[in-house]
Order: sequence, then C-alpha cells, then structure tokens
Amino acid sequence: MTKNIALLILLLVQSFFCIIYSMSIEIENNNIIDPKVRWTGNLSAYFLDNWGYTVLTATELPLITRGIKTFTPGVFDRYTDLQTLRLTENEIASYPEKTFSELAKLDEIYLDKNYLTKISKSTFNENIQLVDLSSNILTSVSEAFLTLSRLDTLILSRNQISNFDFVGSIPSLTYLDMSFNTISSITCSKIAQLETLILAHNSRLT
Repeated sequence: MTKNIALLILLLVQSFFCIIYSMSIEIENNNIIDPKVRWTGNLSAYFLDNWGYTVLTATELPLITRGIKTFTPGVFDRYTDLQTLRLTENEIASYPEKTFSELAKLDEIYLDKNYLTKISKSTFNENIQLVDLSSNILTSVSEAFLTLSRLDTLILSRNQISNFDFVGSIPSLTYLDMSFNTISSITCSKIAQLETLILAHNSRLT
C-alpha cells in the first residue's frame, strides 16, 4: 500500500514538471528588469528596452512619472523619427549636453513637473515648436530660446522667472504662459507678436 502511494506521488510530480516544461511563456512588453541592474534614475537604452520602447521608428515617447533623474548621453539618438517627447513628472534636475538637440524631427517636448534650475542655449533643436517647462525651479531662461526660429508655444508657468524680455527675439512665438512666476513689469514692444499671453498670479506685477 505504501509502495503504491509513493508510486502515485512520483507519477504526479513527473506530470507536473512535464506540464511546466511544455508551457509557452511570453514576457514581452513588461517592466521586468534584471535584478542585477539597479535603477538609479539614470535613463539608458537598457531601461528603455525593458520598458518596451523598442520601436525605433516611434514618433512619441511617453516617459511620464518614471523616476528619471538624468540621462545617459545619446539615449534618444536612435529614435530618429521622434516628434514628441513626454518627460512630465519625473525628477530631472540636469541632463547631458545635446540630449534633446540632436533629435532633428522633435517638435514637442514636455519637461514639466521636474527639478530643472536652468536651461542651456543648446538644449533644443532649432525646429522645436512647443516647449513645456512649467512647474520647475527656473529663475532665468533668457538665452535658451534665442535660436529657436520655429518656436510657437512656450509654457513657463509655476517657476521663479522675473522677466521675459527674451520674447522679442522669438518672432514665431504666439503663445506664452508665464503665470505663477515673479514678473514685475512688461515691455509692450517685446510682446507685440503674441496672440496669447498668460500672466495670472504674478504678485509683483503692478
């Protein structure tokens, strides 16, 4: 009797392993990360692949709320058709030079709700049309947009910017949101081309 029970158990165990070995398991397009590779907030091609962004002809990358702090140089260069990059609500405080400027087809970038304190002159490519930098810690952006001849929409709300004299140097700009900043005065000649100017909640403006 005991021998028969043991034999039955053995047969059940063998059957179980046969089922496991015959399984077809698909794990594509998930967030499984090699446990040996620790996520530190530095975005690299490795993490983009593991997050499922493997289509190099993609026109949009929605990298929202991913805990990104900075980038490996050239991390986006392989996405040669990229038009829209969404990096909303991360922890970005800095980025390597030319992280975005080498993306020739990029025309919209969303860097809102991060920790940026400055934007360098060479940050964006000259074809960019929309830039959202709202809810950062910017105090000045005077040189960042001077070479952007096609920039149409600029969102800088909820920063700490005190003036926007740079506007006169962007002839294509029609929409500017400077609400919730520290603007204290307006030079009318600088804003003549704007169709929409939002200055709400600038307590120093009189």
